[in-house]
Amino acid sequence: MAEGVKIHFMGIGGIGMSGLALLMAGKGHQVSGCDLGVSRPIARWLEEAGVRLHAGHSPRHLCGNAPDLLVRTPAVPDNSPELAAARRRGIRIATRGEALADYANAERTVAVCGTHGKTTTSCFAATLLREVRSREPGVGWCIGGWTDSLGRVASAPVAGAPFVIEADESDGTLALYRPAVSVITSIEQDHLEHFASFDDLVSCFRAVARQTTGAVVFCADDPICREVAQSKGSAPETIGYGFGEGADLRAVNLHPDGDGQLFDLAYRGGRFKGLRLPLPGRHNVLNALGAIGAALALGHGLDEILPHLAALCELPHRRYERIRCRGGFEVVSDYSHHPTEIRALLEMAKADGKPLFAVFQPHRFSRTKALLDQFPDAFAPLRVDGPNPDRLVLLPVYSAFEQPIEGGTTADLYARLREANLAKGLGVVPELASSVDEILAYLRVRKSLLGKYNILVIGAGDVVALAERLKRAAKFADVPPVPFRVSLGVSAFADKVVELDGSAGMPRPIGRVLGQGTNLLPPPLGVRGTVVRLGDVGFEVAESADGDIRVKVGCGMPGAKFISELARRGISGLEFMAGIPGTVGGWLAMNAGTRHGEVGDAIVSVEALAKSGRKVVADRRRCRFGYRSCRFLEGKVALSAEFSLRRGRPEEILASMRGYMAKRFDFGGLRTAGSAFANPPGGFAGALLEKAGCKGLRVGGAFVSERHANIVAADKGATASDVLALLEIMHGRVLRKCGVDLKQEIKKW
Repeated sequence: MAEGVKIHFMGIGGIGMSGLALLMAGKGHQVSGCDLGVSRPIARWLEEAGVRLHAGHSPRHLCGNAPDLLVRTPAVPDNSPELAAARRRGIRIATRGEALADYANAERTVAVCGTHGKTTTSCFAATLLREVRSREPGVGWCIGGWTDSLGRVASAPVAGAPFVIEADESDGTLALYRPAVSVITSIEQDHLEHFASFDDLVSCFRAVARQTTGAVVFCADDPICREVAQSKGSAPETIGYGFGEGADLRAVNLHPDGDGQLFDLAYRGGRFKGLRLPLPGRHNVLNALGAIGAALALGHGLDEILPHLAALCELPHRRYERIRCRGGFEVVSDYSHHPTEIRALLEMAKADGKPLFAVFQPHRFSRTKALLDQFPDAFAPLRVDGPNPDRLVLLPVYSAFEQPIEGGTTADLYARLREANLAKGLGVVPELASSVDEILAYLRVRKSLLGKYNILVIGAGDVVALAERLKRAAKFADVPPVPFRVSLGVSAFADKVVELDGSAGMPRPIGRVLGQGTNLLPPPLGVRGTVVRLGDVGFEVAESADGDIRVKVGCGMPGAKFISELARRGISGLEFMAGIPGTVGGWLAMNAGTRHGEVGDAIVSVEALAKSGRKVVADRRRCRFGYRSCRFLEGKVALSAEFSLRRGRPEEILASMRGYMAKRFDFGGLRTAGSAFANPPGGFAGALLEKAGCKGLRVGGAFVSERHANIVAADKGATASDVLALLEIMHGRVLRKCGVDLKQEIKKW
């Protein structure tokens, strides 16, 4: 490519894209780029190289001095308006992998590839070659990560010097490379969102091996890596590295030494004793062997290479990155998202002896589904034996622009881990969190936990921000959790619980106000703030001359007690509510009812507490009752309600209640919150759930009734996360198979 070509990068904030942009700018090209956000170090590197940056994505970026080439990241969707504008104008479009291959094929390239380990091995190889060639500088690199010693993600090589790249297989562009040396770290099932089969993925590695002009360096402990390397043929040579007997370059007598690893090195009849890698983790010794193999393949001898092992003292950012926080504790942030990587990370972290509090965000729905059965083994190092059990919190999948697929959500992963937990194949009981904000709020009131546990932040996506936000946070507290009861019987706790009997004012801040918690599902990490339980107070009756009976009742009263008291006093009008769980306040908020009527039909007025703390009253019209809703009570706390009822005979009222009860679903002692989902317009949720195959579904201790697909119940050992995951799986099945977006009646906090 001639100098002065105008190149625009869409998604320039990514590590891989920014590295390629730096290389292109270094070649004298006019480089610009855009992204939704660019980190400070990457922005600084790009601006220093003369790269012009734009915020967001827009066709305007192509106006004026239009680019000759647009390089896109796979994260940019095909229907992007900026991409569409480029196509209309006839601008050449290339992926990052295509553009990097074109650049690398003109250099003396060392292409490091593999399902996992390639970023660390690439950094090790670039560092080691710089040290070995210290009298002849000019080693270049382009890596999907960086270390402080390398300085940045990319640097152009001088003529004839090695150029170390992390060659990505995820989009198939690995097959475009013709490197001088290739290093294959591992080949496992992954990236099946792009490849039709695992064999297609392996074929991509075979292509780069065949096209390598020099030696193929490969992990000999991986039989697929061996098969791929051997597919190249005998000339030029291959170098296998590992721990097993079949490796040419072999680490033996490996054992920990403080924060490092001691080992001996055997290579084709020679033995080098007492070597030390100044980093923890058996897998990092394997990564170092790959880097040593690359240096050997370029013609350097072990007598040149091994004295520089001490330079491999730094892992790339977000590879077991220790972050010291202002609160006086440490967080480890790690990019691991493949099960093999996660297991290696956890085993390394367990060596510290502290229990682990691991937060994991799965990366892509397609990867989660493809590797679902491998995750229990990945998390097997987490144990609950002894006084300090490990913990595992799961965040929603980082989609990377994918759409959710059945079997690939965090709920599906949770269900698989819980299944393994109950089968004794996994020690830890996982927990679900809805967001990084929820986890951060939880940790900020558990200061003692931060000192007792090693906090691990694992994966890609939103989870990355957790480590940085913990680093900056200054205020932490120790708030012991206070349990409270909900009808499903799952564990529920809050920072504070207050029983309100009507004589005291409303405490603040309020996390939630509830009566019996009938249709409420608590967050697994607890409610921040105060949970206020409304007491069972207030029951007043006034009868007019025309027979109209007004009953004013406190909203904390259980509904069953309320209608029983009405029957005892000979007051009729709400018999159809017999058997419906909840308090009076819960009935009003949901406008509970049956086909025979709704509770809102009998309301005269409702008194409530607004968020401001002011009491407000609304008549029936202003309450705006709808199907399973009361607009007036949204964001408010129901305090009392006045009903318009009529006189009746107690025995007739009781008989009517028994008649309604007989038609009601018999819960048979199940711990349940009643219907899980509201009926959609013109249909029945139960029928849709049954059609979607939800009857009998189980996640941990939560299950769907075999008799009614809209009834979720909980065993004694069920957790809130069990119920949350089950509800999400049910909702997803109906959405995909029936095209209906059901609304939950069991409310998530």
